Parts: sequence; C-alpha cells; structure tokens
Amino acid sequence: MNFQSILIISYARSGSTLLQSILNSHEELLVRGENYNFCYHLFKSYNALKKTKGKSEQLLPKQPFFGYSVIDEKYFINNIAETVKKLLLAEQLENLKIKAYGFKEVRYPGTLDHLLVYLDFLKQIFPNPLFVFNTRNKDDVFKSRLNLCWVQKKDYQKTIERLIRAEALFSEFIKNNPTNSFHISYEEVTTKSDKLKELHNFIGLPYTEAQMVKVLAVPHSVPHTQKQIKQVEPENQSIYRMPKENPLVTVLLCTYNDERYIAETIQSILNQTYQNFEFIILNDGSTDKTKQIIQSFKDSRIRYLEHSENKGLEDSKNWGLTEARGKYIAYIDGDDIAMPERLRTQTLFMEENPKVGLCASAVQVFGAKSNYYFPAETDLQIRGRALFGTPLNHPSCMIRTSVLRKYDIRYRKDFPAAEDHPFMLQLLKVTEAYCFPTVLLKYRWHDQNISVTKKPLQIASAKRAKDLAFKDLAFKELAGIEVTEEEQEVYKDFWLGDYHIRQISTLKNIRNKIQIDADLDFREIEFRSYLKKRLSNTIEELYETLINYAEIFDGKLNQIVQLEKENKQLHLKLNDTLQSMSWKVTHPLRLLGKWLLKLRSDFLNN
Repeated sequence: MNFQSILIISYARSGSTLLQSILNSHEELLVRGENYNFCYHLFKSYNALKKTKGKSEQLLPKQPFFGYSVIDEKYFINNIAETVKKLLLAEQLENLKIKAYGFKEVRYPGTLDHLLVYLDFLKQIFPNPLFVFNTRNKDDVFKSRLNLCWVQKKDYQKTIERLIRAEALFSEFIKNNPTNSFHISYEEVTTKSDKLKELHNFIGLPYTEAQMVKVLAVPHSVPHTQKQIKQVEPENQSIYRMPKENPLVTVLLCTYNDERYIAETIQSILNQTYQNFEFIILNDGSTDKTKQIIQSFKDSRIRYLEHSENKGLEDSKNWGLTEARGKYIAYIDGDDIAMPERLRTQTLFMEENPKVGLCASAVQVFGAKSNYYFPAETDLQIRGRALFGTPLNHPSCMIRTSVLRKYDIRYRKDFPAAEDHPFMLQLLKVTEAYCFPTVLLKYRWHDQNISVTKKPLQIASAKRAKDLAFKDLAFKELAGIEVTEEEQEVYKDFWLGDYHIRQISTLKNIRNKIQIDADLDFREIEFRSYLKKRLSNTIEELYETLINYAEIFDGKLNQIVQLEKENKQLHLKLNDTLQSMSWKVTHPLRLLGKWLLKLRSDFLNN
C-alpha cells in the first residue's frame, strides 16, 4: 500500500458511492461514507483558533479574548487526527488487515470558497493521504439531481457553473499535489477503463477484472428524483395523443431520382414505433419512377409536394421547412433507412431537453462501403468540430422548428452540395446540440451519392464553408476571437490532433486571445473554458515533449563533450610520443621499414 489514508472528494451525484464500493472491495481498505461535512466543521474550528491567536494580547480575565495565549494549535491537530481515526475505524480499530482508512466527502457550496485550504487541513489530520477526485459528465449530474442545495433543482446554469468551479479547484489541487492526488470520472469507472487499473496501481492494490465486474453489477446510491422516461404504451403517453392535424413531428424527405431505394426509405418511416407525425415527401423534379413509387403508398400522413423541374436540395429543403407543421423536423434522405425507434428516441429526448434545438445520432454506413460513423456527442465537442466541417450526419438530425423560425435559419444556396455545414453553423450559434452515441439511421453508400456525383463541387463548397466557419462566422461567434491565417492552420492541426513543438508559441497566442468574462452567455463561457483547457493541456504536453528532447540532446551533448575530452587526451599522448627521444632515434629505421615494405609489394605485383 502506497498510502495510509484515502479520501474521495467529489460533488453530489458523481458516482462516488460506486467508487467507494470498489475501494472497499479490498480488505486492506476501509472508506466510510458521507459524514455531512463533520471534518469541514473541524476545519472551521481550527480556523477559529488561528483567528483568535491573531488578536492583540489580552491578559486579564475580564477581557473577551483572555486565555488565547495558551491555545496550542499543534495539540489540536494531533488530537483531532487521533479522534478522526478512531471515529472512522470504529469497530475495525484493531483489525490489522486494514492498511488505509478514510471517507468520501461530498462537496457542498459552503466549502468551495475554502476548498484548497480545507484540503490542506485534511492533509494534516490524515496520515500520508491520497485524494481521489471523482467527477462526472455535468449534464448527467444535473439530470440525476436530488433535492439538494448543491445541485440546483431547477437552475441548469447555476448548477453547471458550480460544477465547473469545483472541477477547476480539483485540478488546481492535483497540479500542486501530483504525488498524492488522482482524478477519475464516473464514466471511466463504469466502463472498466484502464483508469481503474491506474488507480489500483497508484494505491498499490491488485486489480482483477472479475472483482470489478462483481462490484459494478450491484446497484449503488439512492434513486434520483428526476422524472424518468417510462416505457409505456403509445396511447398512454401525452406525446402520442396530439391531434393528427397538429402532429408533433414533421419528417422531411427531399428526393431526386431515388427509384432504387426510396420505397425502403418510406417504409422505414411508416414502420416507426412512434406514429404521431406528418411525412412530407418533396419530389425535386425526378425523371425516373420516383413519383410513381411515392404515390403507390396510401397513408394519410404522407403529404406529397413536387417541383416541376429539378431545383436543387437547398430550394427543396427550404420549401420543406416552410411547409412543416410539427414542433420538430426530422430529416431523412431518399436512400437511407431509419431504425424503428428513431423518432421515438429523438422526440422523447427533445421533449425532456428544451434547451436542445438540434439532435442527431451515430449512423451505420452500408452498401458499397460498410462501417460506423460516430459524430461528436456533446454540445462542446459538436461546436468544436463544426469549425472544420459538418459536425453531424444531416439525415439523422431532428431540429426544433421554433428555433429555425425565430432566427430565420435557412439553407444557403451559395454552398451547393455542401449546404448542411453553414446551416448547422447558424443553429449552433443560437441553440445547444446533442448526438446519440447509438445508431438510429442506416446511411447507404452507393455510386449516386452526392459525394460521388458532385464531388468536385462539394469539395469546393466545403472548403468555402470551412473558411466561413473560421473567418466570417463560427470562429468569432463560437470561440470569440480573430485568428490569422497561420493561427487558423495551426488551430486546425491542433483540433485534429496533428501538432508539434514548433507550434507552441502559436497555440499560446490562440489560447491567450480567448477571453472569458461575466458578460458572456454561460454556454459561451463553458465552450471557451473548454477550448482554453484543451489548448493548455496540449501546450503542456508539447513542453513535456520539448523537455524530453532537451534531456536527450543534453545526454548526446555530454557524450560529445566526453569524447572530445578523450580525443584531446589521445592527441596529447600522441604529441608526447612524437616529441620523445626514442621516436626521433628510431625515425630512420621506420623509413627503412616503409621502403622495404614497398619493395616487397612491388616484387609481388610483378
């Protein structure tokens, strides 16, 4: 065991009980549960003593601070340390198998102002302590909220602000105390990632997969009070009881010459488990049998529209947006297949998350190519990726209609074959986005995809869309800064994970340009903080690489210096030999020897 005490530091709903159970599955450890901040109150008492010691000298019994001079802070710390040990070990006090003890302390708002000095206090009352900082995806923390003052029940922004502040303080402590601090997230625990193994190695405990599986299989903590999405029959759910003349969802399909696949696409929508939708199918002047196939479907939810001639996707999609009556608009292309649960999954999510105006999903690519496409999942990741291209798979998207109409967001005709990227950039300026990591759409790859038939046009439009993202819209709006062309290229490399030590100064310039102040919308604060943190981590990583290179260089340089010294010594010895009397006396003999060798060589050659 590398530590004598272990403290789990976290916030509410972070999964700390699960982490506590994992640690307690080892007989060498005893980590007690929450204690309503009793150690924090000891810390407040300690501070009161220190504050009292700071008063001016008062020697008389009638003076209010009489007796302060006999206060012994060291005595207080030592006795408190022993008391805490006895309280935590309790009936296990004499158990010799226990090598380390501690507790998990959930952070409440009052401790944040003093968190760093409080943790320093804990270092004094716990022997050789390890601080395990436990965090979780902030949105999930909010969704699993209890009726606590820490996690604001109805105020998402305040909750996230507090979580960000707490994690920033955690990071500061870890930075200053790297040898006795460890960070692990709930997600890293539940996926049995390598981070769990690292934690065990850090503590000095054996790690076995079977033991972790056993612990993770047991439910932990108490159920949260958030209303769960119930799996009930459609007729018992309010979202299914909307009148048909006012459907909750509009499915929009814009098609052109899709006769080979469109029947399968239409059927995948009609077969959805969620049925309260209108289905707008807009035929953009097809010249094959697409129209006849569409009209062969007899379903009252289908609204058929058509252009007499091909106008292009931009015009068709904009017409569809105008015609949509649903609260949400779900897209699909004429060659793709929607999974049966797609509309139900996205609709329920959008109903539960009113701040999200755009959601998509992972997709399965099939046909001429076969793989899976997993876009960025969180709002921060999606917005970051939007600087370099379309961040989500468009046919898998569902959009909140009110956002489109409030901000008059339309598809731009000046980006033919790449209209999705600037369209999403406009959305990301004004609303949050999310992407389901599960597959809700099968995306067909074939020889008539736009990326095949209009490849040169798409490449040109996509390039201009990326330029737009950096120069005219997204970089200013999303990151809040102006960048030079050089910085733009370096930043692009950085985001794609392709950077090197020569770019350190440029990355620092970009990071230092990002300003975070109270006048910003909280979403902007979070995004910019995310960018700065990611840039800082990269810069630190590059500096470590530079240091490693410097150490290698220093080692080689030392070798060169040593070789030069040895060479100099050899030269001195050689010079001494050349100047010696014996060398000079034997010089004629050496000349004779060379002449004889030459005669022998000439004789043998002839």
